Amino acid sequence: MPVTWSPQPAWTAVSIFHLRDYRDQTGHFDKIVSVGMLEHVGPQGYASYFAKIRALLADDGIAVIHTIGVQHKAGLVNRWITKTSFRAVVCLP
Repeated sequence: MPVTWSPQPAWTAVSIFHLRDYRDQTGHFDKIVSVGMLEHVGPQGYASYFAKIRALLADDGIAVIHTIGVQHKAGLVNRWITKTSFRAVVCLP
């Protein structure tokens, strides 16, 4: 159930999430939103990742890909983030 401050929201949203490996997903979708996956896929996996997004996307569909960038050379993030949150994360320049 969405959360809103409005007593009568002008929109209604229904979201269903399934925990699975994106590589195992099948079907076609009008919209795909990817938040924070590129950092985990890494440069070596970009080609197969984007090929899978394209295969899942309907012909007139739209995909929004969110990632974290840095203003310097790409590389592993700092030790604290690596230890506490994400192992082997690569931020894009």
